[in-house]
Amino acid sequence: MANLVFKVERASIDFSAELSNGESVTLTLFETNTRQLQELTKAKELDSNIDITLKQLRENLSGQRKEDFIQDLLEHGSIDSFYVTMSEQFRKIKEAKRKN
Repeated sequence: MANLVFKVERASIDFSAELSNGESVTLTLFETNTRQLQELTKAKELDSNIDITLKQLRENLSGQRKEDFIQDLLEHGSIDSFYVTMSEQFRKIKEAKRKN
């Protein structure tokens, strides 16, 4: 009889971002977990949804300049396009794992 080992881990993506001032930062984004998805689902008002999204972005980003990146994203970028791009990358990772 073989023993099954289930490894609990969150998917993550290492990426580089160019800030609006031309500086480059390297960060890691962890995939949203179940608790965070529940928080977003419960948020009914736009203001609370934005607050929760920013809270989760801070929780899920890792790197020395993450606050600089978040501020720059808020002032000069789009949180929506960032999450769309990252979601596509997480999907590609999952597809690659399924093929193996």
